[in-house]
Amino acid sequence: SVSAVQPFQPLDAEDCQSMQKRGWALARQAAQRGAKLIVLPEYFNTFGLPPDQVLAASRVTSTQKEMASRFSREFGAWLLLPLIEERQGKRFNTAHLFDRAGDIVHTYDKTHLTVGERDAYALTAGDKIDVAETPFGLVGVMICYDIYFPEVARILSLKGARLILFP
Repeated sequence: SVSAVQPFQPLDAEDCQSMQKRGWALARQAAQRGAKLIVLPEYFNTFGLPPDQVLAASRVTSTQKEMASRFSREFGAWLLLPLIEERQGKRFNTAHLFDRAGDIVHTYDKTHLTVGERDAYALTAGDKIDVAETPFGLVGVMICYDIYFPEVARILSLKGARLILFP
Protein backbone atom coordinates (compact mmCIF):
# COMPACT_ATOMS: atom_id res chain seq x y z
CA SER A 1 0.00 0.00 0.00
CA VAL A 2 0.96 3.64 -0.49
CA SER A 3 0.63 6.31 2.19
CA ALA A 4 0.76 10.09 1.74
CA VAL A 5 1.77 11.80 4.98
CA GLN A 6 0.33 15.27 5.49
CA PRO A 7 0.90 16.77 8.95
CA PHE A 8 -0.40 20.23 9.88
CA GLN A 9 0.79 23.36 8.08
CA PRO A 10 3.46 25.08 10.20
CA LEU A 11 3.41 28.83 10.69
CA ASP A 12 6.92 29.44 12.02
CA ALA A 13 10.24 27.78 12.87
CA GLU A 14 8.93 26.17 16.06
CA ASP A 15 5.93 24.81 14.16
CA CYS A 16 8.30 23.50 11.46
CA GLN A 17 10.11 21.31 13.99
CA SER A 18 6.80 20.09 15.45
CA MET A 19 5.48 19.38 11.94
CA GLN A 20 8.55 17.29 11.14
CA LYS A 21 8.17 15.27 14.35
CA ARG A 22 4.49 14.72 13.56
CA GLY A 23 5.36 13.80 9.97
CA TRP A 24 7.83 11.13 11.09
CA ALA A 25 5.28 9.82 13.62
CA LEU A 26 2.64 9.56 10.88
CA ALA A 27 5.14 7.84 8.59
CA ARG A 28 5.93 5.29 11.34
CA GLN A 29 2.23 4.73 11.88
CA ALA A 30 1.71 4.17 8.14
CA ALA A 31 4.60 1.70 7.99
CA GLN A 32 3.28 -0.17 11.03
CA ARG A 33 -0.07 -0.44 9.25
CA GLY A 34 1.62 -2.01 6.23
CA ALA A 35 2.47 0.87 3.91
CA LYS A 36 5.32 -0.12 1.60
CA LEU A 37 5.71 3.31 -0.02
CA ILE A 38 5.42 6.49 2.03
CA VAL A 39 5.43 10.04 0.65
CA LEU A 40 6.30 12.96 2.92
CA PRO A 41 5.13 16.51 2.05
CA GLU A 42 6.92 19.09 -0.07
CA TYR A 43 9.39 21.37 1.78
CA PHE A 44 9.56 18.83 4.61
CA ASN A 45 12.72 20.39 6.05
CA THR A 46 11.72 24.05 5.65
CA PHE A 47 7.93 24.46 5.58
CA GLY A 48 6.97 27.39 7.81
CA LEU A 49 10.46 28.89 8.00
CA PRO A 50 11.18 32.49 6.94
CA PRO A 51 13.32 32.80 3.78
CA ASP A 52 16.64 33.38 5.59
CA GLN A 53 16.13 30.21 7.64
CA VAL A 54 15.11 28.26 4.52
CA LEU A 55 18.42 29.21 2.93
CA ALA A 56 20.35 28.03 6.02
CA ALA A 57 18.34 24.79 6.32
CA SER A 58 18.91 23.98 2.63
CA ARG A 59 22.63 23.71 3.33
CA VAL A 60 22.19 21.10 6.07
CA THR A 61 20.05 18.24 4.78
CA SER A 62 22.23 15.33 5.87
CA THR A 63 20.27 14.82 9.12
CA GLN A 64 16.95 14.55 7.29
CA LYS A 65 18.44 12.18 4.71
CA GLU A 66 19.98 10.02 7.43
CA MET A 67 16.62 9.87 9.23
CA ALA A 68 14.96 8.81 5.98
CA SER A 69 17.61 6.16 5.35
CA ARG A 70 17.26 4.79 8.87
CA PHE A 71 13.45 4.82 8.58
CA SER A 72 13.50 2.89 5.30
CA ARG A 73 15.84 0.26 6.73
CA GLU A 74 13.91 -0.08 9.98
CA PHE A 75 10.51 -0.49 8.36
CA GLY A 76 11.55 -2.06 5.06
CA ALA A 77 9.58 0.66 3.28
CA TRP A 78 10.27 2.94 0.34
CA LEU A 79 10.16 6.63 1.27
CA LEU A 80 9.98 9.86 -0.72
CA LEU A 81 11.68 12.73 1.13
CA PRO A 82 11.03 16.19 -0.37
CA LEU A 83 13.51 18.89 0.69
CA ILE A 84 14.85 22.28 -0.16
CA GLU A 85 18.46 21.30 -0.70
CA GLU A 86 21.64 23.03 -1.73
CA ARG A 87 24.04 21.03 -3.88
CA GLN A 88 27.14 22.30 -5.69
CA GLY A 89 26.27 25.92 -4.96
CA LYS A 90 22.69 25.68 -6.28
CA ARG A 91 19.47 25.30 -4.34
CA PHE A 92 16.69 22.91 -5.46
CA ASN A 93 13.17 21.89 -4.52
CA THR A 94 14.01 18.22 -4.62
CA ALA A 95 12.66 14.82 -3.67
CA HIS A 96 14.81 11.79 -2.87
CA LEU A 97 13.38 8.28 -3.18
CA PHE A 98 14.85 5.84 -0.66
CA ASP A 99 14.60 2.09 -1.15
CA ARG A 100 14.04 -0.49 1.61
CA ALA A 101 17.80 -0.70 2.19
CA GLY A 102 17.91 3.03 2.95
CA ASP A 103 19.69 4.03 -0.25
CA ILE A 104 18.70 6.98 -2.44
CA VAL A 105 17.74 5.38 -5.75
CA HIS A 106 16.19 8.41 -7.44
CA THR A 107 16.36 12.18 -7.10
CA TYR A 108 13.99 14.57 -8.81
CA ASP A 109 14.55 18.33 -8.88
CA LYS A 110 11.34 20.27 -9.53
CA THR A 111 11.41 21.49 -13.11
CA HIS A 112 8.74 24.20 -12.94
CA LEU A 113 9.38 26.74 -10.20
CA THR A 114 7.04 29.44 -9.02
CA VAL A 115 8.16 33.07 -9.08
CA GLY A 116 8.21 32.98 -5.27
CA GLU A 117 10.58 30.02 -5.24
CA ARG A 118 12.93 31.81 -7.58
CA ASP A 119 12.75 35.16 -5.78
CA ALA A 120 12.51 34.22 -2.09
CA TYR A 121 14.63 31.06 -2.10
CA ALA A 122 16.80 31.46 -5.20
CA LEU A 123 15.89 27.95 -6.34
CA THR A 124 17.23 26.44 -9.53
CA ALA A 125 14.93 24.45 -11.80
CA GLY A 126 15.74 20.83 -12.42
CA ASP A 127 16.53 19.75 -15.96
CA LYS A 128 15.86 16.03 -15.83
CA ILE A 129 12.60 14.08 -15.82
CA ASP A 130 13.17 10.40 -15.24
CA VAL A 131 11.72 7.27 -13.63
CA ALA A 132 13.00 4.85 -11.01
CA GLU A 133 12.66 1.10 -11.03
CA THR A 134 10.84 -0.10 -7.92
CA PRO A 135 8.85 -3.16 -6.83
CA PHE A 136 5.75 -1.09 -7.68
CA GLY A 137 6.86 -0.67 -11.29
CA LEU A 138 8.53 2.38 -12.78
CA VAL A 139 7.89 5.44 -10.60
CA GLY A 140 8.21 9.13 -11.41
CA VAL A 141 7.94 12.27 -9.29
CA MET A 142 6.29 15.63 -9.87
CA ILE A 143 6.27 18.47 -7.33
CA CYS A 144 3.54 21.08 -6.82
CA TYR A 145 3.54 23.59 -9.71
CA ASP A 146 4.75 20.86 -12.10
CA ILE A 147 1.13 19.70 -12.30
CA TYR A 148 0.22 22.72 -14.42
CA PHE A 149 2.62 21.57 -17.13
CA PRO A 150 1.32 18.36 -18.73
CA GLU A 151 4.63 17.60 -20.41
CA VAL A 152 6.08 16.40 -17.08
CA ALA A 153 3.44 13.68 -16.66
CA ARG A 154 3.58 12.92 -20.37
CA ILE A 155 7.36 12.42 -20.32
CA LEU A 156 7.07 10.20 -17.24
CA SER A 157 4.36 8.21 -18.99
CA LEU A 158 6.44 7.84 -22.15
CA LYS A 159 9.31 6.60 -19.98
CA GLY A 160 7.00 3.90 -18.60
CA ALA A 161 5.91 5.33 -15.24
CA ARG A 162 3.16 3.24 -13.66
CA LEU A 163 2.97 5.55 -10.67
CA ILE A 164 3.68 9.27 -10.24
CA LEU A 165 4.41 10.46 -6.73
CA PHE A 166 3.22 14.00 -6.04
CA PRO A 167 4.26 15.40 -2.67
